[in-house]
Amino acid sequence: MLGGGLLFIAILSIWENAKQTALYDQQMAYRWGNNKGVTQVSCFYPTDQTFDSFYLLEIEHGIEEGLKEASIEAPKEGARLWVDGFSAKGKLTVKTEKASIDLNAYGVDGDFFSFHPIPLLSGSFFSKDSMMQDGIVLDEDAAWQLFGSNDIAGQQVMIGGVPHHVTGVVKREEGRFAKSAGLESSLCYVSLDSLIQYGSGVRDYCYEVVLPNPVKHFGKALIEKLVGKEGAVEVEIVENTGRFSLLRVASLLQNFGIRSMSRMGIVYPYWENIARAYEDIFVVIEFVKIVLWLITLGIVLWILCHELKGKQWNIKDKIKGIWKRRLG
Repeated sequence: MLGGGLLFIAILSIWENAKQTALYDQQMAYRWGNNKGVTQVSCFYPTDQTFDSFYLLEIEHGIEEGLKEASIEAPKEGARLWVDGFSAKGKLTVKTEKASIDLNAYGVDGDFFSFHPIPLLSGSFFSKDSMMQDGIVLDEDAAWQLFGSNDIAGQQVMIGGVPHHVTGVVKREEGRFAKSAGLESSLCYVSLDSLIQYGSGVRDYCYEVVLPNPVKHFGKALIEKLVGKEGAVEVEIVENTGRFSLLRVASLLQNFGIRSMSRMGIVYPYWENIARAYEDIFVVIEFVKIVLWLITLGIVLWILCHELKGKQWNIKDKIKGIWKRRLG
């Protein structure tokens, strides 16, 4: 029983670590700087929050100024100290000569695809540096509905009467969690400007950044300060780096049952919904592991007490035997 309990704890730990590593949307700090001196922070805004085109530039300027004030400089000229991405969700009607479909759409800006390395089936993503406002990435279902193929990089679609060029086709995440998180139907990715201009129901803005973190929570505190300046008082800020650590998960255990309650008008994007679902699972796993460790410790203590008790009786018997022989 003792060995079985330890083996089960080991299996749970291996599975938990594998799942955490597979949550690529939460691992940008590791990809950017191997988690050394950097942190990943995400900001989720209320559904009724809207932004003008200068909002992202203002935050980026604030980050630069904040790092200068903290005397944080790039190790060499031209090196980037931080990276960010911006996104919102809406709907688009995408047309070709033969088909027209309504899609869930994510409008993206900055290095969004660095934060979300969605598996590519063909083509490539559009990037911040190369982004012309006419790029679109389709998921596999949308590509087949529009063109009958997923090898369609370079093909043209119409959005709001304006031609957009397919840069790539991605594989949409599948499974119960993915569907419940918001990946239940076909979707596409376009520039944020295209979504705002040609889409409908644009909401659920999300800002993500990886930046220097010389001391604990420095990066998160800087972003909180900048977001607060914009008056988005109900924005929810999550420090992704370390969110699955033992201490963090243990702290969630204290609020299990109420942590999913929210009085803020925020709808999380699919990647955050998936991360929060796994957080709940990790909380349960840690609770099971704690119980198993306590049971294992109890068994070990029982065995030790039993052995010591047996030895004490043996010693007493030996003393009695010696005493009898001397008296005899």
